[in-house]
Amino acid sequence: MKKFETKIIKVTLPAANGTIDSSSIKMPDGKVIGIGVVVSGNSTQELINLSILNNGNEVLSPSDLSFSKQQPGGGFLNSLRPVDFDGGYEYTVRLSAYTAARPTDVTVQVLFAVVPKNDFTKNC
Repeated sequence: MKKFETKIIKVTLPAANGTIDSSSIKMPDGKVIGIGVVVSGNSTQELINLSILNNGNEVLSPSDLSFSKQQPGGGFLNSLRPVDFDGGYEYTVRLSAYTAARPTDVTVQVLFAVVPKNDFTKNC
């Protein structure tokens, strides 16, 4: 089993906004291999896309938050959305709604699973 560490960032999409970028989060050196999200406040089940950017460039294309929710079965890592991008850089999370307004703020906690560089080179 791969050893991994996690980084977490919280992003809130205000009720009156269509798009918001998080503050940047520095990933540890290594490989980001999975993400998971927890969503609060999306009572109307609106489609809200999540994307991940590095210096304004997409490293994870926009897709609905539901694609990044943990899935049942397997171990913790297997329940996450698989991704593959390098750690050691600053990233931002972007939330984009299809409508400019919703009844409440939507808060999303994004968890990144990162295999540290030393463990990645040994186990992969």
